[in-house]
Amino acid sequence: MVSPRKYGAAWETLATGRNDRITGSSVPCSTRLIYVSKNLESLRQERGGLAVEVISKAMVRMAFHSDTPGVMVGADYQDWHRRCGHELEAHVTSGRTVVLRKARTSGFGIVRAAARVLDFNETSSTVSLTLENPAADSTLRFRTDNPPRRVLVNGKPVNVSRAGDEWEAPLPAMQGKVAVVVEL
Repeated sequence: MVSPRKYGAAWETLATGRNDRITGSSVPCSTRLIYVSKNLESLRQERGGLAVEVISKAMVRMAFHSDTPGVMVGADYQDWHRRCGHELEAHVTSGRTVVLRKARTSGFGIVRAAARVLDFNETSSTVSLTLENPAADSTLRFRTDNPPRRVLVNGKPVNVSRAGDEWEAPLPAMQGKVAVVVEL
């Protein structure tokens, strides 16, 4: 497979849906796929966000350019690097569809999570996430437009710490689903 970082215009054309080449300084600041390590089955814009479908029986790494963090629904791990060109990196351990979704009202975005995100919903006052199999001693690091009033993990409040303009909530190490609710 040809590296999208070297031949990025083709991938950016897929992500934007435009047929013209995107080069150098003409690259828009919109969210777009910039790298995928394995076979890319499809890349499509959906109502919920930008969907990437990969086919693999091994780990697949992917990266998006994103001015703000988002939520990678379906990713096993995600990390947003604002200092490295605003890259949102993620990986999955098998072939599946991953959807990059942006919060519409809360400004919520995951900065780092070491658990698969199964679902993401938001209202004007809450953000709900369903995570699967968080790793031992893992945390959910996120950003919001407003400071969170309370964070609930499986219905129980947890202590949230501030790290600059980001927030960090501890996650329990457990098998199965974990419900996280951020009250704004």
